[in-house]
Amino acid sequence: MLFDNVMKINNKLTIILPLWDREIYTPLWIKNNIFEDFNYIIADGSKTDNNQAIFNDLKENANIDYIRYTPDLNVRDYLEKMSDAASRVQTPFVMNCDNDDFINYNGVINCITALEDNEDASCAGGPIFGVKRKSNSRGNVNYTLPEKIKDLSDYSGMCGYEGLAHLYKDYKYTWYSIFRKKINCTIWSDILQNNLTDIFLVELLHSQLSFVYGKYVHVKHNHYIRLLNPESSCAQGSSAQIPHTQKIFFDEVYRDQVIRMSEYISKSVGVEISDLLSELKYYYISSCSKRSPLCAERIYKTLSQLYSSIPRRLNIYFPIEFVILVANTFVR
Repeated sequence: MLFDNVMKINNKLTIILPLWDREIYTPLWIKNNIFEDFNYIIADGSKTDNNQAIFNDLKENANIDYIRYTPDLNVRDYLEKMSDAASRVQTPFVMNCDNDDFINYNGVINCITALEDNEDASCAGGPIFGVKRKSNSRGNVNYTLPEKIKDLSDYSGMCGYEGLAHLYKDYKYTWYSIFRKKINCTIWSDILQNNLTDIFLVELLHSQLSFVYGKYVHVKHNHYIRLLNPESSCAQGSSAQIPHTQKIFFDEVYRDQVIRMSEYISKSVGVEISDLLSELKYYYISSCSKRSPLCAERIYKTLSQLYSSIPRRLNIYFPIEFVILVANTFVR
């Protein structure tokens, strides 16, 4: 551990930032995502020390806890890192964030309020927006206007087997939702116990466990903005030769892990494994059909006149501060 600070105990939320190199994004992430009333655990599993050098300048910040882990050489290393980081959280709530993405502060606060108002909820989230990034020769970085890419409003209030069945038919990850501290620790412990070697199965199990331990609560306010054109991915341990959802048909090791994971989930919610697998098949069948591009949807039909006058195909770019301001104007 590089920093030896006493993190602010009066804050309600801790943001866990797992790092695996990609230091090109880190300075801008720090500029736009560090807030005094949030705590931060920087879980650095990079191969190089470049991210450590950047965070060394913030070692006086009492709400930032930088931890230098051994490099993430495989999925197991990553899971051990995330489980350890989750165990260090001191606040009532916690969320994951990537260093090429952005937090919408107002939306996150609304998610925390939703969790405080719903004691049986495991997590809360709003619509997730997506943007594209572009840098020029002068080093200036700008982004396209935000568009909705994930809306989990149809999951709201669901839990247990009902939530799982709905998740399989229309899969949308809960990875970036705000979780209760204890539930988040349990989820990472469960994932670690399942010994998965495919990072996308880790995401799938994470989403399933969100419904095992409580209900999902949806808020109308965007809380998270994802980068749609990253220069590299931090996902480790999955073959890029075929989509992960098609590996179930060709990869025996992958298939065995899905069965083992499903047995774990079925016991957790008290249903027969055959019933769970009968629902899970829709997740894999739907992945074989053609889908429209991720960026096809506009944010809402009721956009402002100025925003509506800008053809999205022109890909006009703006500073991220303006993009977040636009995201905050569309609450329904």
